[in-house]
Amino acid sequence: MKAIHLFLVEAQGRKSAVKKVENFLRHYSLVVYEEILLEEDEAISATSSWFWQKASEAMEENRKAIKQLFSVLEEEGYESPQDMALIPQGYLSKIFHTVAHLLDGFFGVDSRFFNLLEDSHWISKRLEKKILDAPSRYWLMPVSGLCSYRKKREEPIL
Repeated sequence: MKAIHLFLVEAQGRKSAVKKVENFLRHYSLVVYEEILLEEDEAISATSSWFWQKASEAMEENRKAIKQLFSVLEEEGYESPQDMALIPQGYLSKIFHTVAHLLDGFFGVDSRFFNLLEDSHWISKRLEKKILDAPSRYWLMPVSGLCSYRKKREEPIL
């Protein structure tokens, strides 16, 4: 499985931006990849004309994922907030759980854009102003995380 992410970081330069993302992924215990690919040359400074377009595209992918997940819930008859309390444990509750993570700022394999400064899948208006005021301090770092499905254990764990 390959997961693609775009991280927003504040850093003095490209190398520092790479280190911050590496450090986050190395210490984040909820998502563990067998291999992490960070292409330093693909980092985008907020001084670049591509910065806001790439950030917006990635945030829109997060929004699309949320809409798609809600569509699955709606197809199953869970449309209102009151309905959500009735979701049975299992596949549908996992979908709701993924939506909650995307909305509340937990980084996961489904996170297309992740803002390390605010632990968020979006950019707040306050941070947007800070980026516009000092663009050389902010970077978008593309990352690919690779993992494979492991074989089932031969012996049960007791």
